[in-house]
Amino acid sequence: MVATLQVLIFFVFMLAIFGLAVWALIDLLRRPAAAFVSAGKRTKGFWGAIVGVATAVSFASVPFPTGLPQFFTGLKIAAISVVSGAIAGEFLGGGQGFGELIRVAASQLDTPRVFSLIIYLSLLGLFMFGVVSWMQYRFVFWQRSSNTISSRAPR
Repeated sequence: MVATLQVLIFFVFMLAIFGLAVWALIDLLRRPAAAFVSAGKRTKGFWGAIVGVATAVSFASVPFPTGLPQFFTGLKIAAISVVSGAIAGEFLGGGQGFGELIRVAASQLDTPRVFSLIIYLSLLGLFMFGVVSWMQYRFVFWQRSSNTISSRAPR
C-alpha cells in the first residue's frame, strides 16, 4: 500500500516537473532575444540550451513504460464501455443520437433498421477496440503476445 502510494506520488511529481519544464521552454521561446540582454541576463541561446536540456531530462525521467500495459487495458475496456454508455444515456434522456434512432425504429416496428443500427454500433465498438489494440501493439513492444498471427506463421 505504501509502496504504491510512493510510486504514485513520484509519478505525479515527475509529471509536474515535466509540465513546468515544457512551460518554461515555451515561455522562453516566446520572449524576444533583446529582453534577455536588456534585463542584464545571459543570452537567449544560453537559456534555451539550459531549459531544453532540462526539459529532455525531465521527459526521460517520467516512468511512462511501466504503466503502459495497464493503461491500454483500461483504454480497451473504455472503448467498448463508452459506446454502450452513450447508447444507454441516449435511451434514457437524449432527444437525438443512435439510442433515439433505435427507440423510434423499435416503436415503429422497423426491425431491420433496429438490427442495422445495433450492428453498426457493435462494429463501431469493435473498431475502437481494434484501434486501441493496435496502439498497444505499437507502443508496448516489449510485451507482445506469443499467440499473434506473425508468431504462428511458418518460417
